[in-house]
Amino acid sequence: MSSRAERRAVQDAQRAAKALAGLTDAACEIVLVRHGETQWNVEQRLQGQLVPGPGLTGRGRQQAAVLAARLQSERFDCAYSSDLLRATETADIVAGGLLRSGWSNGCTAAGDCGGGCEGGGAGAAAVSGCCTGGEGCSAGGQQAAARAGHAADEVGAAGADVQLDPQLRERHLGLLQGLTRAEAAELHPEAYRALSEPGLASVGGLETLEQLEARAEQVLEELAARHPGQRLLVVTHGGFLSAAYKRAAGHPLFGKNVNAAINTLRIDAAAAPGQAAAAGRPAGGAAAAAAPGGTGAAGQRRQAAWAVVRWGDADHLQGVGALASAFGGGTAG
Repeated sequence: MSSRAERRAVQDAQRAAKALAGLTDAACEIVLVRHGETQWNVEQRLQGQLVPGPGLTGRGRQQAAVLAARLQSERFDCAYSSDLLRATETADIVAGGLLRSGWSNGCTAAGDCGGGCEGGGAGAAAVSGCCTGGEGCSAGGQQAAARAGHAADEVGAAGADVQLDPQLRERHLGLLQGLTRAEAAELHPEAYRALSEPGLASVGGLETLEQLEARAEQVLEELAARHPGQRLLVVTHGGFLSAAYKRAAGHPLFGKNVNAAINTLRIDAAAAPGQAAAAGRPAGGAAAAAAPGGTGAAGQRRQAAWAVVRWGDADHLQGVGALASAFGGGTAG
């Protein structure tokens, strides 16, 4: 590690310690893991949100198995996953390991919303299992529940013990999806440039970096508001992880998001998403995602507090291995 990297690591540790000290007991701890390796990761092929997308390789399943063994001694109140195949296969293996160690899912079949199916929480609550499309859901929640059910039919659920949420999916890569990075650079150079450069408009259906960051911020703050003081397991993707890290640390991730590595955040939600909607925040969509948190009595928006606990913990992969490129160094998804 260079002296510059060492200084940056020390500064990040100091900032994280300060942020953690400022959290309350209501903070939710979220353990985020990236799915195991896929053949498209090996080929450096852009996966994005193709449904169902590629499944795990043999090594990807081994990565998920050693991840499950590593997490068996840890406590989780609830488990969530992206509904794309590579994530649900990882979640299946990890949840199976947790169940064998005596874990029981703290999420009820109908979810743990506490009224979160109204207003701004309708969409995310529905897709994560809190709304099932019945009388307890708002119209928006019923629509989101129907979309989630369709996705689960196509992808295959990760089992009754994992709540699937499409908002945890990888960044949508538009017309670049399915191409190798070399093909993408040659065929669609403008869209390929937008893949890594912030501030550029969407090209060819590509979800911008700002849109991805807003989505990651919104869904994780909604989960934290739904589970105050609890500990969650979330299986997701490399691009999503980079967006979450940037929100928590205040700067982009300088390292790489390795397959099946462990990353932990704590989020102290200032207000439940439903409260924010009642105060005038739009319900769902990009506009809502751009304004996380809630509003105080005087109408001032309150920000949720984020802190990094650990990032890029891959010690459990030493006997299995992982792609050196990882996310941010050659693959996407």
